[in-house]
Amino acid sequence: MNSKMATIILASTSVYKKNLFSKLGIPFEMHDPKVDESVFKSKIVDLQDLSQRLALEKARAIYSADTQMMTIGADQVLALGERAFEKPGNLENAQKQLLELQGKTHQLITSVAILGNQVEWVYSEKAFLTMRPLSSSQISKYLQKDRPFDCCGSYKLEESGISLFSQIQCSDQSSIVGLPLISISNKLNELGIKIPAL
Repeated sequence: MNSKMATIILASTSVYKKNLFSKLGIPFEMHDPKVDESVFKSKIVDLQDLSQRLALEKARAIYSADTQMMTIGADQVLALGERAFEKPGNLENAQKQLLELQGKTHQLITSVAILGNQVEWVYSEKAFLTMRPLSSSQISKYLQKDRPFDCCGSYKLEESGISLFSQIQCSDQSSIVGLPLISISNKLNELGIKIPAL
């Protein structure tokens, strides 16, 4: 692939991923990969394997080998022990999730896949987040402020959600929001897509 001519497509409709990827300063498009995640969740037990497979399937769903295209898929899995959390979807579920996460350390696995001509790269970034002990009223007040009902784990770290945590261990904090930008930037530069753009 002549990477200078490649069309970069982010296989997502997430506004959070759009805002993150925009920070790289390179042109890109976004397309809905329309991947049925439940098919893979019912078959893959290892949560990092699941995250990587979903990222790859999202990139594959958009990729077309007969075009100058590079697709990027991403997926996040939040694990408390061996159990994965879904996006809460509403206030009640978010309240339950944060009550369960408070006072504990959970793991956030963010995987990214890049597909192009003779390129198939998959990478995972792990973050370990320790949430402070929180009361039900503190959780309710937070949820009313950030309304993170479409966010894995029921918090928005880039907003008031940072105040919920006592410790975060991660080599790339952007991965917590949805994309490991440091690793993506390094890989795209390696593939000839200069960041910052020349």
